[in-house]
Amino acid sequence: MSSEQLEQLRKEAEKNPKKSWRYLQFLEDNNLDKPKEVTHYGKILLDSKNVPANKRWRLLERVVISALQCHKTSVATECLNELSQSFGEDSKRIKLLRGMILEKQEEWNKTEHIYNLILKEDNNNTGALKRKIALLISQRNEKAAIHKLNEYLSLVDAFDLKQHNYELAKFACEELLMLPTQSLNFFFFKKKKSWF
Repeated sequence: MSSEQLEQLRKEAEKNPKKSWRYLQFLEDNNLDKPKEVTHYGKILLDSKNVPANKRWRLLERVVISALQCHKTSVATECLNELSQSFGEDSKRIKLLRGMILEKQEEWNKTEHIYNLILKEDNNNTGALKRKIALLISQRNEKAAIHKLNEYLSLVDAFDLKQHNYELAKFACEELLMLPTQSLNFFFFKKKKSWF
């Protein structure tokens, strides 16, 4: 990945937002976190109705998550509603996204209820387990968050280590470090305004 390539694709997207698919694909392929741009260009593409159905669903999901990072709950809800119409409210992924929206709105009890429903159906659902950790962090429940974090790591690492999947075990730990920064700020900035 080169910064020149990224900049060129961004400029092309800026000139003609309806052709910004290559830019969004580049961001995803290179794991670049640009939620404002994914929300902006993704929404333009979705509104243009020029996205094939097999790519539309993934783009809708990306825009939901990016919009939440940008505090654009109405955009996230709009995209989730379209996904719900196609896949139904019983889909675990739909439930997880719905929980994330409720989490952003600080609807703690409703959010926890949704994550618990997912875990009741599938107690090893790593997405729901990670979101429960983020929820506990958001609620400033440090002790429960640490307990749930240990539970998650035990579950994932035990499976991966039994299979000698050391890279996957490492990846599971790294993923937890990527929980929303607003949730993790609680641990790092609890007593101080900054590290400096």
